[in-house]
Amino acid sequence: MITPKIRRWANFFRHSAAKQTFSMLDNKVFKLLWKWAKRRHPNKGNHWIKAKYFKTKGNRLWVFSTTDNKQICELPLFDATKIIRHTKIKSLSNPYDKEWEAYFRGRAKDMLAKHENISKLATAI
Repeated sequence: MITPKIRRWANFFRHSAAKQTFSMLDNKVFKLLWKWAKRRHPNKGNHWIKAKYFKTKGNRLWVFSTTDNKQICELPLFDATKIIRHTKIKSLSNPYDKEWEAYFRGRAKDMLAKHENISKLATAI
């Protein structure tokens, strides 16, 4: 239930300078998940809790994941979201001037590519 919320929130804020904030949020989510797991299993040790809820994937050692209908579901990281900077328009540009035609054509291609990536991502969620 939390995976789509994390993805939406991270994609909404990925246009800002949010890398440090994303790292901080990943840390907070991890701490909350750890507290939840400790509260849910008060008679179990730390090693048991880690083995049950946190798996290793590649070079990431603490990936929160569960198995649902023999499919592994893992929690995404905020920090894994790629930051995409907004490109400001040049102040002297004029869309009605032939001199700037190539500039606006290039901007349109960039916007179309970003839009296609967003729609692919939306269908994946």
